[in-house]
Amino acid sequence: MFDNNLSVKIARAIITHFPGSKHVSDLKIDHYPDFAIWDYAKSNHFCIITKDKDFYHLSVTYGHPPKVIWLLAGNSTNMDILKMINFHKEDIQAFLSNDKNILLLK
Repeated sequence: MFDNNLSVKIARAIITHFPGSKHVSDLKIDHYPDFAIWDYAKSNHFCIITKDKDFYHLSVTYGHPPKVIWLLAGNSTNMDILKMINFHKEDIQAFLSNDKNILLLK
């Protein structure tokens, strides 16, 4: 599940590699506070992908699920974010299948 700070275009562009990817706006939760998005992701078996450090704090406080992928990308373009995700595709897939991981920083 892609957070508000990432474009809906990114979520749609990676659907081939990550089936079931959604943006918070697709789920009609884009206006929810972070904790409610966290809770939605937990209840619906989503991993949160974000540039927001608040989800890092929720992860440290509450553990997982949900898993969090925190992109340390600053003011990157959508193309830069897509390149980053594609470059780390195998790492992300391994992270998603490993129950011991809580957070992936890239």
